[in-house]
Amino acid sequence: AGGEGRIVLVAGEAGIGKTSVLRAFAAAHRRTPLWWGACDALQTPHPLAPLHDIARDADVRFGALLKADSPRALLFDAVLDELRRAAVPVLVVIEDAHWADDATLDLIRFVGRRIERTKALLALSFRDDEVHASHPLRRVIGELPSAAVMRLPLRRLSPEAVTASATGRRSAS
Repeated sequence: AGGEGRIVLVAGEAGIGKTSVLRAFAAAHRRTPLWWGACDALQTPHPLAPLHDIARDADVRFGALLKADSPRALLFDAVLDELRRAAVPVLVVIEDAHWADDATLDLIRFVGRRIERTKALLALSFRDDEVHASHPLRRVIGELPSAAVMRLPLRRLSPEAVTASATGRRSAS
């Protein structure tokens, strides 16, 4: 909200609660425009699937460029321009970025390297146990401006915390 965009990397194993954390954050900021998209583990990846999700669910001007199958450079510029021109901060969520296709990785790289010129928060969730040293997402994350990146690794609950959660008791863990 201070005027400079940021990136948050929400990482953890499958089922740890990445989506729940992002949903809770979005719910706590209901007045913030929300762009939410996901990557899928498809045999044949759907290029830019998160942008297609966003265009279906949010009133975004770049949606027409997706339908027209416009050149990627024009589409990426339109996404960035819309974020720059937003009157209020925008929360952009890309879930399961470990499954991102090359075009989506390019989008993350493009917007991420320019995020500080927006008021947006780009939140990426991914399974850190699947993002090994040579994984394409690891390279993209390494190219993002470190001053704009916050890492939010989610840890497993202790056995005591799981028991407390299952029984409805409070735990210190």
